[in-house]
Amino acid sequence: KEQLTIIKKEVTKVIEKQYKLYTTIMDKIKVEGKISIKTYEELQGKELRFIENYYNETLFPILTPMAIDTFRPFPHL
Repeated sequence: KEQLTIIKKEVTKVIEKQYKLYTTIMDKIKVEGKISIKTYEELQGKELRFIENYYNETLFPILTPMAIDTFRPFPHL
């Protein structure tokens, strides 16, 4: 239990550093005008189609568990 408490403390520190760095970088990029962050509702036309396609083709398969049985064997990697 004591070891888990120490690990949790260290992991929390790392996550806080990671979040601060991410926030700093994103703030700098936004100020420089290199990217714009939009909500899903703000997307239109090409942007919307690109995001929907990217999600369906790239993210959804990663997030969806795969069933593996005799009819669907484990994929060869």
